[in-house]
Order: sequence, then structure tokens, then C-alpha cells
Amino acid sequence: MSEDEKEIDERDQRRQDWIDLLEGVALYHMKKANKSAPVLYMQEPSEEHTMHKVYHEAVREAIGLIQLLPTVGPDDNKLPQHDEGPAG
Repeated sequence: MSEDEKEIDERDQRRQDWIDLLEGVALYHMKKANKSAPVLYMQEPSEEHTMHKVYHEAVREAIGLIQLLPTVGPDDNKLPQHDEGPAG
């Protein structure tokens, strides 16, 4: 295995570690939101419940973004922000 392949494998592993960590955080906030959910129908949700729901959704969005983004090598400058013009 070449040095570049090894570095990309390490990046993939770090990326997966971040995803695993964030999935645990999202699960925690989902459980806290469910625990603090209103008991009665039409009852106003508490601020704690609302915030845990927001945190859960924000972390899920971060996970989705991390999964969407490509793993970039050290010499790979082919991302759109590196282009000149409207795309860059």
C-alpha cells in the first residue's frame, strides 16, 4: 500500500470515527427530547424538549454533510471552491 493510499485510509477512518461520535450525540438528544416530550395532547412543549429536538436535527444534518463531502487527498485541488469564476 502506497503512502497516499494509507493517508486516505486514515482519513476515511477518522471520518467514520466522527460520524460514529455524532450519531451517538444525535441518539442522546433524541432520547432526551422523547423523555421531555409533552404528556398531554395539545400541551405546549417545554423549552428543553424543543432544544433537544433542534440539537438532534442539527447533528443529523452535520452527519449528512460529512457523508456527502468527498475525502480529499493532500494534492487534490479539484473542489469547486478552487475554480475561478461563479463556481469558485
